[in-house]
Parts: sequence; C-alpha cells; structure tokens
Amino acid sequence: SQLNVTIGDDVQIMQDGTLDIIEPNLADGTITTNTIDVMPNQSADGATITQFTYDGQLRTLDQNDTGEQQFSFTEGELFITLEGEVRFEPNRNLDHTTSEDIVKSIVVTSSDFDNDPVTSTVTLTITDGDIPTIDSVPSVVLEEADLTDGSSPSGSAVSQTQTITFTNQSDDVVRFRIEPTEFNTNDALKSNGLAVE
Repeated sequence: SQLNVTIGDDVQIMQDGTLDIIEPNLADGTITTNTIDVMPNQSADGATITQFTYDGQLRTLDQNDTGEQQFSFTEGELFITLEGEVRFEPNRNLDHTTSEDIVKSIVVTSSDFDNDPVTSTVTLTITDGDIPTIDSVPSVVLEEADLTDGSSPSGSAVSQTQTITFTNQSDDVVRFRIEPTEFNTNDALKSNGLAVE
C-alpha cells in the first residue's frame, strides 16, 4: 500500500496588543510601559521580527542584535526584540492640546525562513499627566502716596519685584496669566477710574 505524507508549513503566531501609560512628571525620571509579547509562537522555521511602522514611519530591525533594539520618536523611545517583546518609554512635556490622549498605531511584521510575513498591531496610548503647580505667590505692596506725580510724593520706588515659585510636572510652564477676577472681586482696583479686568 502507498503511504502519503503531507508536511504542512507552520506559521508564526502574532497577536495584537496595547501599551497604556501616563505622561511622566519631571520628578518621575524615566518610566516604561509593561512589556508585551506580540509573537508568542515563532514557528519551526524560526520567525523573527523584521520591521515595524510607528504612526506610518517604517523602521527595520537588525537581525544580528539579539537584545532590545531602541528607536526614538517625538513621543518617546520604543524598545523591541527579534522575539517580539515590545515596550515604550514616553517623554514628558508632550503636546496634548488636541486630546487628553496621544494614540499611535504600531504595526509589527515578522517573517520566517520561508519568508512567511505575519503582522500584528500594537496601540500605544499616552495620557496627559499632572498639570504644573504654583507653590507660592508672594505679596506686592505699593502705596499711591509714593507716586512722584501724586499728592504726596516721597521719591521712593513705585515698583516692587517678587518671584512666583512653581513646580513643573508632566509639562513645563510656558507663561503666567493674571486673572483679575480672582483678586479684584469688588472692582476696588481701578486704573484711570475704570475697574481693572
């Protein structure tokens, strides 16, 4: 009798994943997401990760580097291995003006000895971190009598300088804005007879 033997080609298994992290504060230093495995089964033909796209930007892996390979982007550092382990270290001071979350798509491609390509998609989400904090606002005291063109000029300085202290968190302070409604609640502070607004 005749025995027919069929040998099927096994293909590596790729799986999608998510990387979620909050934008770090200045005091946090470098933080990282969890590490996920996008290729839990490498197949008998020895599949490896060959390339990936980050938000449409193509990057190719070095097939001789068996450790973590590092790739830099505006949002931070992506680390990936030939075996499919992926993690991300976000930068701070990121631009979250359009949304509370920055979401990027990472499409990872693997290939084996038979050149069988398989892909998976990793969704990276970086959530906006803590806002800066104002630590102290020192008082500034001036007297109208000290004005040189006032009714009782003294010749003393008519300005005073103090320093507002603050702490940067996930984002850096760009500017300060005075909000008169917070301190001129009864319109007592006037300029040329008009309430300061």
